[in-house]
Amino acid sequence: MKHFSKSLFVTAILVAASVPASAFAADSFAVDPMHTQTVFTINHLGYSMITGNFHDIKGELLLDDKAPANSSVAVTIGTASVGVDNLGGAVEAYLSSHFSGFPNGVPPPGLYHRILKEIEVPLLTAALAATRGNQIRAADLLGLNRNTLRKKIRDLDIQVYRSGG
Repeated sequence: MKHFSKSLFVTAILVAASVPASAFAADSFAVDPMHTQTVFTINHLGYSMITGNFHDIKGELLLDDKAPANSSVAVTIGTASVGVDNLGGAVEAYLSSHFSGFPNGVPPPGLYHRILKEIEVPLLTAALAATRGNQIRAADLLGLNRNTLRKKIRDLDIQVYRSGG
């Protein structure tokens, strides 16, 4: 058994010696998407900054300690995984896409009220859910008069459910 172990050890050394040293020089590392961020900032026409990130990141880093010029990074970013970090940026991204969907780049009149309604309904619904349907507390949370909130609930046909707790 000792002879077999020595033979195996000598064979392993001979095989390792026959492989060029450059084959062992580079270490390969996979990009870990859970611990990697791809963040961007865009200056939009000089009046606002949009920050965001991409969530779909794959890649590999080859690090060659002996010859750093041979090191490389290859990364693929899924552009469909873009996200913005603030409401203003999300609205701006949405509006840019919305406007481009029309032949002349301009949607029909009444855009202001359509967009406010799209934002207002989920905002009021979230406030009501957070306060378990308590309209006085929801109005306070939103900074609205309770009668204003009640009118909006009626006008926007929002269902209010009260829950205990």
